[in-house]
Amino acid sequence: MSPTSLQSMRYWRWMLRTTLLRFIVLFAPLFLISLSGVSSSHWIHDLEWVAPVGILLYRFYPLWRLGHHYRRILKGRILYGTSRSWTLRYPAALRGSMDVESVQRLVEQTVRELDAVFARDGRPARGYFSAPALPNDAITVFIYPSPEAVEQAFGRNVAGVALPHNNCIVIPFTGLPLLQEVLRHELAHLYITRAWARATPPLLSEGLPVWLQQSVLGVKIDRIAAHWIEQGKGDLRPLLKKKSFKIRAQGFQSYALAGSFTGFLLRRFGRDVYLSFYESMYNGWHFDRKFTEHFGLTLESAENEWQREALEAKRAAAMSDTPTSYPVAC
Repeated sequence: MSPTSLQSMRYWRWMLRTTLLRFIVLFAPLFLISLSGVSSSHWIHDLEWVAPVGILLYRFYPLWRLGHHYRRILKGRILYGTSRSWTLRYPAALRGSMDVESVQRLVEQTVRELDAVFARDGRPARGYFSAPALPNDAITVFIYPSPEAVEQAFGRNVAGVALPHNNCIVIPFTGLPLLQEVLRHELAHLYITRAWARATPPLLSEGLPVWLQQSVLGVKIDRIAAHWIEQGKGDLRPLLKKKSFKIRAQGFQSYALAGSFTGFLLRRFGRDVYLSFYESMYNGWHFDRKFTEHFGLTLESAENEWQREALEAKRAAAMSDTPTSYPVAC
């Protein structure tokens, strides 16, 4: 077994143990109370201290374990930067090559921007989509020294990893411009991922983070999508299934198409309508019916309008050919 596969196996074993422990922490006290035979009024009194303790253990023990895993992979001293809304963790070896203050400002700015995007009707931005994450939890950003270190830790060749259950993201440091793109993408996953269901079609679950990412290696998302549309590869129906989405992910194809189409829907129908549709698709059921109810169009009709708009914008800007190989975020 290769070292990368071994690291991946260890990581997922740790995830399984952590999930079981969290289940026990949350429900074992309630089970013991039920066995005691006390009345329901006593239950409520006991829950006044059981629930907060359970939630704290549920949230912070896995995060401590992730930090332990982080230190073991990097084999070095870990430095910290903190704020009310985020915590930054990075290896001491990066201190000479990374402008820590600039990265901290970038994290602060990105969190504020996403808070503004997702907070509506007086509801908190975070915690609304993901129930186990407390609304005021500080997001933890783990910075690895390189993409290879991320691949070693998670066994996947990705530009970054979002872990909604732990309210944290893992990203490599590859310079500020690319870091900004990956940071926006992975943080967006923390805002929109429902922890109890992962059935949201990737056209939505990846489309919104990609659109909020804004660009890839400095190239605008709409420009990349127009390139694939010109190649006759702009069909959106396959992007509703995770398997076909990943097959077409090479060259950032499926990500760019999903992100550009998301931007089209947001421009045409507004943020509130789109997020309402997104929330209704947490279980992945009845996509076409819900799409028509919210937008008044079929997917195919919206796809035709989006493709026409993207191609017209490309011709108007006299865009050149676009590279076809990009890092993949997840």
